[in-house]
Amino acid sequence: MGLPLEGIRIVDLSMFMSGPLATLIAADMGADVIKVESLQRLDGWRGAGVGATEAGPTWEQAPSFNWINRNKRDITLNLADPRGAELLKRLIAIADVIVENYTPRVLPNFGLDYEALKAVKPDIIVLSMPGYGLTGPWRDYTSFAWTTEEMSGLSHLTGYEGGPPLFTGTTGGDPLAGLMGAVAMLSALEHRRRTGEGQHIDLSQLETAIAFTGDALMEAAFNGRSPIRCGNWHPRMAPHNIYPCAEDGWLAIACRDDADWARLAAAIGRPELAAAGSPLAALAGRQQALATVDEAVRAWTEKRDARAAMQELQALGIPAGAVLNGPQLLADEHLQARSFFTTEERAVVGLKHNPGQPFRLSRVPARPPRPAPLLGEHNYEVLGGILGLPDDEIRALEDADVTGTVPVAARPD
Repeated sequence: MGLPLEGIRIVDLSMFMSGPLATLIAADMGADVIKVESLQRLDGWRGAGVGATEAGPTWEQAPSFNWINRNKRDITLNLADPRGAELLKRLIAIADVIVENYTPRVLPNFGLDYEALKAVKPDIIVLSMPGYGLTGPWRDYTSFAWTTEEMSGLSHLTGYEGGPPLFTGTTGGDPLAGLMGAVAMLSALEHRRRTGEGQHIDLSQLETAIAFTGDALMEAAFNGRSPIRCGNWHPRMAPHNIYPCAEDGWLAIACRDDADWARLAAAIGRPELAAAGSPLAALAGRQQALATVDEAVRAWTEKRDARAAMQELQALGIPAGAVLNGPQLLADEHLQARSFFTTEERAVVGLKHNPGQPFRLSRVPARPPRPAPLLGEHNYEVLGGILGLPDDEIRALEDADVTGTVPVAARPD
């Protein structure tokens, strides 16, 4: 059985994480994703460096780029050159979807606004993912993961009481926008399948992040209150914290109710803390004595391995999770048993593991992963094999830097 999106062709003009994550999901599901960069301006996630090391060009070594662009093809076109813009239109004429995450003024400056693209392919689907949407007073603001997260309210919730807002460390709204971009793109494809109509999708990365602030936003909408920053504390659970373990490990524990607390108190050898008559038996009492509760739990965790403690508490039905870092996740037996990580052999960087998709389709096997493309790796395959340009014409475009494989900034003066 074929992959779900086989036969769908996507022209990916996006950079960094949000757009490429949306197209990664489609590529893993079988879509033919053709990434378009230029020799004058590479995808920012290839890295700022344009030199070379013993391993090879620095622009081919960025880990994030190599993860998020697997299963894609790559060509280079200078859209500021009329020849490059015309070739892009020819490619769009045989595509289903275009994905871009520029500010709203960029593509129109190239003569590639939605109306122009629609004239090339009437049923084309264009997914635009600017930071603040295509309309409104902020439409032309430059966005980045850091500022998008701050403006969405996520950072307002992150930190400790009385302290400043903190960056979550997860590149802000980018992954959320990528996920929602994939949902929107698939929805538009289904709409076109039923009606024959393409459309322009206006996705705001800011609004995507706001939509994921969850109950904090509802608290403001329904009760007019803004939650304070409170670290690991939770208003309806106690204990609810991260505790030190042996060998620099850490363990997160969340007691959902008094029954969880009774089981935890017994497990740590302090059943009297949850016994009838104890001021800590009920949530209200524990919230008033969090220091006492945390001290009792910490005295137990700090003598134990984090994973072993997690397993012991999980066996009792208590939500607990070891805090894992990158190397520990790569070696985790559960994730290995689920084949979560993909393995790709790629020129310059060698054999690497990357995160796979978190879902499995029971009737469709996973796509064998293909490593992220080198810069312009598929120029001849796409421009020649798909668009029919003869080799001598492609070479002339290379001489004019309309296409090629070496960034302009990397060449000797």
